[in-house]
Amino acid sequence: MSKTKKVQQCNINAHGMHCPSCEILIEKKLNAIDNIRWAKSNHKTGQVCITFHDDKPNLDKINQELTMFGYKLSYDEIVDNSDPTTRDYMIALGTVAVFIFLFLLLEKAGIASRVIVDAKSSIPAFFLFGVVAGTSSCAALVGGMLLSAGKTWNKQYSASTDMLSRAYPYVAFNVTRAVSYAIFGGILGIVGASLGLSLYKTAFLLIIISSAMILLGLQMIGIKGIQSVALPIPKSFTRFITRENSFANKFMPAVLGGLTFFLPCGFTLIAQSAALASSSFTQGALIMGAFALGTLPVLSVISYTSLSLGSSVKFGKRFSIAAGALVVIFALYTINSQLNVLGAPSISSLATQLRAQDIKPDARLVPIQNGVQIMSMEAGPISYSPSSFVIKSGLKTKWMINDTGTSGCTSTLISNGIFNGLYQLKRGANIIEFTAPTPGRYAFSCSMGMVSGTIDVI
Repeated sequence: MSKTKKVQQCNINAHGMHCPSCEILIEKKLNAIDNIRWAKSNHKTGQVCITFHDDKPNLDKINQELTMFGYKLSYDEIVDNSDPTTRDYMIALGTVAVFIFLFLLLEKAGIASRVIVDAKSSIPAFFLFGVVAGTSSCAALVGGMLLSAGKTWNKQYSASTDMLSRAYPYVAFNVTRAVSYAIFGGILGIVGASLGLSLYKTAFLLIIISSAMILLGLQMIGIKGIQSVALPIPKSFTRFITRENSFANKFMPAVLGGLTFFLPCGFTLIAQSAALASSSFTQGALIMGAFALGTLPVLSVISYTSLSLGSSVKFGKRFSIAAGALVVIFALYTINSQLNVLGAPSISSLATQLRAQDIKPDARLVPIQNGVQIMSMEAGPISYSPSSFVIKSGLKTKWMINDTGTSGCTSTLISNGIFNGLYQLKRGANIIEFTAPTPGRYAFSCSMGMVSGTIDVI
């Protein structure tokens, strides 16, 4: 008579698990252990409940794999000495500071506007943004899935001596991923058009999405109290996408590549929101297709070299902090821009006023010719100059705009309370006529709010 296997259950402490994607990665590793029948993770409690038979599984081997992603499992209470140290934060945030400094230099040179993306950004800009996303924690789940899938795929195609045949699942996964991103991006564009999203509705939507991004970024940084807050993405759906026993199906690599569109990632969320705001199938498809192609190089390196971005616990912690900080910065930048679109107080409008506060209002009044106030401004590819005006209420006003070579966002002007809708600038002289409204402060900006200014009416 065979010996009946004794089934037991216990909790494992898991350090470094801060989101649903972390739960799935850890569950997959534990479920691969022979005597574990079932594992369920909970990032809110920091524990994994396992059902196993016979002796408790040895976690040493699994920890060797999980440390690549910054996780550590233990039956005993984990001494929290693997939390990021002050040195880790200093190095990570110092890296971010260098990134911001370089970004400001690029912005001064007119290059940075190609990296910050919105619905009106060029398609190459979304490709570059995808490259950035590919080097972020977005690669952890998809890259981890490729590494796990590779073991099954290699077994399935090991009998083949044809390199092309053995490469089929990888090619199918990555090609279908790019194609599905384009298709789903187009669908998002159609949804945006069907919703009839006005510029102001789009601004509110992007502020909501960016707020969610801030939450994700703070979780990546490791802010206490934020880890237990989760976005409502069905875990069962995400688990299905990453289920390893689905990889054996001949067509599953292609299906899985397509379904990665729905995996949680802050950078993907930015591109998806831009596709939605585009209100166009073609533009939405191009946006997401270019973004997916941008992520391909790094994901290909991960899948073919069996390397991951977090090759050590220390590096993984610092990388997570830096990537999280960048996500937060991108989100705050977007929120600031959309506040400009809405004509609401923003960081950039405050900065404009601080630069002009030492000048008396009367000294900054625009000139008056034949009873008409003249506002003269130059519009370039990355700026409006000057970006601050003072006019008198009730007087006829001419806004004389000299377009010296606007591009993208700066080619359209919006100013809620001064004129309605969008004004499309043309190369050379442009004139907007209006009667100065009631006293107050009015904002103006390009259509996506990245370049802005203020008009004080006295």
